[in-house]
Amino acid sequence: MYAHRAAQRLGEALWLAGELGDAHREGGVSMQLGRLYDLVAQSDEAMRVQGRALDIFETLGDRHCGAYAMRSLGGLQVKKGDRSRGSDQLQRSLAIFQQLGDRSGEAAAFQTLGELHRSAGRPTLAQHYLHQAHMLRRELQRGAGGGQGPVLMASHP
Repeated sequence: MYAHRAAQRLGEALWLAGELGDAHREGGVSMQLGRLYDLVAQSDEAMRVQGRALDIFETLGDRHCGAYAMRSLGGLQVKKGDRSRGSDQLQRSLAIFQQLGDRSGEAAAFQTLGELHRSAGRPTLAQHYLHQAHMLRRELQRGAGGGQGPVLMASHP
């Protein structure tokens, strides 16, 4: 019941963003809607709206928000069993997070890649990625991001 209400409200927000011509907000709301669909096990719909968010951010030239959408879409593809495409999306998002200095996004991408390789039976590679995620999170907790720009919140759009 709550998920239905939330989907309805997000749908209204998506419509309003479109009416206002606010493509960036439309992309952000699409990401929120994708997360909701993922939580209620509607993976096809989740992938559709996450893909839409990625398309919007790429059209706008927003690499940062695009990397978040890419990471989410990659995680959904992995969950659905398409490890190859999911891994590609995750690797691309990781590279962008690293280029932009988003250590939190980088840690999340490393974490998801580690989980992917663990589930694929590649424990050494999984351990490498999970260790990287752990070390970055530890660095962020200590506030040692020095010189890398602002630490961005993982809840970004």
